[in-house]
Amino acid sequence: MDRELFSEFSKHPIQPAMLHMEPLKIHGLEPNYRLHVRRQLLFSWRRIRSTSGLFKALQENLLVIGFSLNESSALRIGKILKTRILKLVKDLRSLSGKVRKSKKELWTKIFIKEEEVESVPSDVIKKLVERLTELEEEKPNGQSR
Repeated sequence: MDRELFSEFSKHPIQPAMLHMEPLKIHGLEPNYRLHVRRQLLFSWRRIRSTSGLFKALQENLLVIGFSLNESSALRIGKILKTRILKLVKDLRSLSGKVRKSKKELWTKIFIKEEEVESVPSDVIKKLVERLTELEEEKPNGQSR
C-alpha cells in the first residue's frame, strides 16, 4: 500500500484552522457552545466509519485549540458527525467540479452542551500557570529561569 495513502487511513489530520468553538451567552438556554467545522475537514474524515473514531478525530483537533469534550458525549457527537459527513458526500457526488470545491469550503455547525465540554482554553492556561508555579517552587535557591 502507498505510504501516503496508509498515513491518511491511520492518522487523523490536526488542522486548527478548520474548526473553532464559539461560546454562546444565552441566558439559561442550551446549547452553550457552537462548534464550527470546515466541511473540508469533515470530508477528510469520510473514511472513518465508526462514531467513536469520528469523535476521537474531533477530540484530537479540539485539543490543539485548547478544548476537550467529555467521553460521555462521544455517542451523540459521533452520530452527528457521521450524519453530516454522509450528507456532505452525497451532496458533493451530485455537483460539478467547481461547485464541489466551493461547497467543501463552507462551514457546518454543531451545538455542544456545556456539560459536554471538559476543558476550555482558560482551563488549560490555568493548569499551565499552576504547573509553572510548582516548578519554580521546586527550584533550589539561587537558580533563576
